[in-house]
Amino acid sequence: MRSLIVLLLLILFFLTGLIAGMDRGSHDADTGEDGTVEGTATKETIEITTDKHKDKTHHEAIKPDASDHFIQKAASFLEACVTGVYEGIVRIAYQLANVFF
Repeated sequence: MRSLIVLLLLILFFLTGLIAGMDRGSHDADTGEDGTVEGTATKETIEITTDKHKDKTHHEAIKPDASDHFIQKAASFLEACVTGVYEGIVRIAYQLANVFF
């Protein structure tokens, strides 16, 4: 029983860290020490060149990084699995307590 509780706690801490890490990666602004939001200015320049001999790669659209979507789906799936297992364990323990007491 102890090992099961330790396993559930490890999974809980892992998922908490995963969600906190995803949350930090999605913020564009930094917070200062006093809690105020300080914007970070970035300057990006794009050079457009025209060439008579274009490759196929110039016509392909750049696809957004799908790893963030996958990580969120995986975290959601793991959360649902852990919640379901935990609820099942609590129901079984509750019914065992009702039988003996």
